[in-house]
Amino acid sequence: QQDAQYSMYMFNGLYINPAYAGSQEIPTMNALYRKQWTGFDGSPSSGSFAFHMPFKKDPNAIGFILGYDKIGVTEIYGLDAIYAYRIKLNDRYKISIGIQAGFDQYVADLTQVALPDPTQPDESFSDNRSLFLPNVGTGIYAYSDKFYAGFSIPHLLNNSLEESFELGPDSSARQFRHYFASVGYVFGKKMANVKFKPSILFKYVDNAPVDFDFNASILIIDRFWIGASYRTGGDYRNGWGESIIGMFEFMATPRLRVGYAYDRTISQLSKVNNGSHEIMIGWDFYHEDQRFVNPRYVKYF
Repeated sequence: QQDAQYSMYMFNGLYINPAYAGSQEIPTMNALYRKQWTGFDGSPSSGSFAFHMPFKKDPNAIGFILGYDKIGVTEIYGLDAIYAYRIKLNDRYKISIGIQAGFDQYVADLTQVALPDPTQPDESFSDNRSLFLPNVGTGIYAYSDKFYAGFSIPHLLNNSLEESFELGPDSSARQFRHYFASVGYVFGKKMANVKFKPSILFKYVDNAPVDFDFNASILIIDRFWIGASYRTGGDYRNGWGESIIGMFEFMATPRLRVGYAYDRTISQLSKVNNGSHEIMIGWDFYHEDQRFVNPRYVKYF
């Protein structure tokens, strides 16, 4: 999988679906940082910042995502601009169609590659390589106060990585199209002290195992989310899947949200890493009177 993988995707669906833009009915921003496979040399790290907002009394919504990934000696900087059009189906449900357009900038510092014989320099590893790749994506998202379902392809183009990185004519290195499908529901009355939210995320990309994230979370007094996930894929040979995940989100104030997730690897990679850590911070830009007007003051999705 090439797109950054976040365990707390359910707290900001914009990372996997442009149609999510504006679904909170207020401007909101979210930042995520993930360090994957700690203790493993050259392991991936990812960071993202997202903002989206609806237009007041208007079906249009906009947003953007800034992304950063580092894998070994390669860094990837990304920017995507997002637009969504929301259609009200009835008093409870809306459906949104979204598109995004942006680019990824690949930068590989080949001077950091450890050569078999340091006394014999290789000119192929004497400088940096850079590659600019534009891309587009789309998605659809249906939702209510307690339900959501979506399907998306955030990056439609299978851009080649060969030209700039000089990988040779037989190389098949490229950006692969990722497919995401998700669904979730919140059980519990509006004023209940405890609510239950199961959700499922399906992920597919060519030449990789199919992934499912099965998540179950509990919301306590509309302030604390505590949840666990099981991620399939990864390594079918052990019969267990990829990882198990524990997470929480805390609404520190009506505007401020913070979260943390820990992934424990259960595939064969568990022998060479100490798990993955993920932190999140979010901020909602609502007016004081919106706390009572907006039924989604508590963020279910």
